[in-house]
Amino acid sequence: VTGGTSNVSYSSVTVNCYANVPNDGETYVIGVRYSTEQDLTDSNSTITKRIETNASKGNHSFTFELKDLDNSLTYYYQTYVQLYSNQQYYYGETLSFTPKAINLTTGEAIDMGVSVKWASSNLGADQPEQDGGYYAYGELGTKDSYFPDNYKYYDSSTYEFLYLGDNISGNVYFDAAAATLGGKWRMPTYQEFMELRENSTTAVVTYKGRKGFVIESTVNGNTIFMPYNGVKNGSSTNDYNNIGSYWAGTYGHLPQYRDDINHWEISFYGFGESFILNNSEGLGIRPVTE
Repeated sequence: VTGGTSNVSYSSVTVNCYANVPNDGETYVIGVRYSTEQDLTDSNSTITKRIETNASKGNHSFTFELKDLDNSLTYYYQTYVQLYSNQQYYYGETLSFTPKAINLTTGEAIDMGVSVKWASSNLGADQPEQDGGYYAYGELGTKDSYFPDNYKYYDSSTYEFLYLGDNISGNVYFDAAAATLGGKWRMPTYQEFMELRENSTTAVVTYKGRKGFVIESTVNGNTIFMPYNGVKNGSSTNDYNNIGSYWAGTYGHLPQYRDDINHWEISFYGFGESFILNNSEGLGIRPVTE
């Protein structure tokens, strides 16, 4: 019997299923096959299953967690059982589900229940799913290419990047958000990114055709979306639609790195799993305000 669903999230769901075992000592496979196609077959479906050995006669219930779902699609699913005693397959009814819908909080400055409010879109973007501008660290404008040689704070005689200080957040000479938006808008600090992570749940989703992270506050339930904007290196955009890279106005530390880092990344690996990047590369900025 194909049962209903529970624990529906943006990218996963729990499926309930049931088997009526005809004999004591039976060995069987129980599983779920699922697809975005309504007419399910083994070839067009993803299958998750388990083997049960020496089962007792009677009714048994099971759950399977389906992961890595696309929240913009409808899925069809069906429970099946294969008995070892007669090698026959038995199929339950085909049912359907849709992952949790994305309902972003509207407005320009979103209260996520933390110390600052977060912009609903990237600097230079009009909508949450848009990339916005790409900025080298401490530069106030965008450009066509991002090389050390055309980075304002690179010393070509010593081949070194100039140190801009411990905190550029809110400094209108180095902070593109503060210089562009005015008021109390600025780049977030690394600590404010950490605060957001500690007070929210995140999931990789597709929103209006763009992959990225939906971030839902565990304090008040408000949500924002950050797209996988990649990284500008030279004249190319690396890892577009695979990772999102955003500058922080201060440095923070992750145990796996020897040096502190001044940016925040989102990817399949998580919200804040960063890589080493040069200050001359182009990243996005998600502004914050008091």
